[in-house]
Amino acid sequence: MAQVFPTSAQIVIIGGGVIDTSIAYNPVKYGARDLLLLEKTLPTEGATWHAAGLVGQFRSQQNLMEMMSDSVKVFDQLGQDTAQNPSWNKVGSLRIAPSNERWGELLKSQASAQAVGFEMDMLTPQEALEIYPLMKIDDLVGAAFIPADGHIDPNSLT
Repeated sequence: MAQVFPTSAQIVIIGGGVIDTSIAYNPVKYGARDLLLLEKTLPTEGATWHAAGLVGQFRSQQNLMEMMSDSVKVFDQLGQDTAQNPSWNKVGSLRIAPSNERWGELLKSQASAQAVGFEMDMLTPQEALEIYPLMKIDDLVGAAFIPADGHIDPNSLT
């Protein structure tokens, strides 16, 4: 017996990876029921299956920082909203500054991070070493630590 597929929907999303299912998430969360997600094979079989799953909020542009910060907020709530574990691990990240020029860039980015609303702590070399003891710090000017960064399993997220 042949399968019958819908021929129309109010919302149609093409693709079954992490981005596509993310696009579908909010309409469904807020009550949309006429949504169709189309994938040529199985979910996550495109680019998603080999993604590293690193989640860093630090970006060169403030609008990208805001998007990543919003993603972290979704990841924090996703397990409760869906009753499924997305394997979200909030472990933080370090951005190092081996030069005064790079330190200046990090300081400038801190203002953007604060404007977006995520924490970005500026650290001395010794403070960075306490977070990552294997690091060599004799030529380090400083570092930025973003405690809300982490990693997530792309397949579980999808």
